[in-house]
Amino acid sequence: MTLQTYGFGGGTNAAGTAIPSGGFDPFVGLFSGTGSTAVFINGDSDVTTNYTPGCPPAGLVTIGSVPGQCGDVNLQFTGLTPGTYTVLLTDGENIPNALFEPPGGLLGDGFTDLSGGVFQTCVDANDSNNDTANWALDITEPGGSAPSVPEPGAFGLAGLGLLLAAGLAVRKKPVTHIRTWK
Repeated sequence: MTLQTYGFGGGTNAAGTAIPSGGFDPFVGLFSGTGSTAVFINGDSDVTTNYTPGCPPAGLVTIGSVPGQCGDVNLQFTGLTPGTYTVLLTDGENIPNALFEPPGGLLGDGFTDLSGGVFQTCVDANDSNNDTANWALDITEPGGSAPSVPEPGAFGLAGLGLLLAAGLAVRKKPVTHIRTWK
C-alpha cells in the first residue's frame, strides 16, 4: 500500500484531479486498529529523520526565495496483513507522540506541536509561505488501484432482504379480529 500526499507541491492525484500547490506541509502516519488504541506502524514528514519525499509525483515549490522545495510524503508499506488500519494526515509539525515511542506507541498518546501556532512553511526565518487548504491524499495498492474493501457476501445480502420482507409483511397484516361493544 502507498500513501502519497499532494498539496504542498500540488500535482494530479490518482483520480485525475489537479491539486493546486501551496497546501500544508503534511505528516502522514499509518496505525493498526482504530481509535486511541490504534498501534503506530510508521509515519513521516519533512521534519523527521526518515523523510521519504513524495516529489514526484507531487510538484516542487518555491518557498520565499528558495526554489525546488519538496514537502509532500510518499510512504510505502509491504507485508500488511488483512485488518483494520487508520491513516493519520496532519500538519508536518504536529507529530504524533507514537513516533517518538518504542514500538507499540498508540494514536491516543497525543501529539507534539512543533509549529508554535504558526501555519507557514518555512525554509528559514526569511523564506516562508502561508499555507492554504489545498491538499489530497492517495491511498493505493500496487498497480495504482484504491484498496479493495470486502463487500457483504451474497448469502448475507439475501438473508437481510428476506428479513426486511418478513418485517414488512408482519407490519402490514390485516386486522382480523374486531371487538364490538353494546
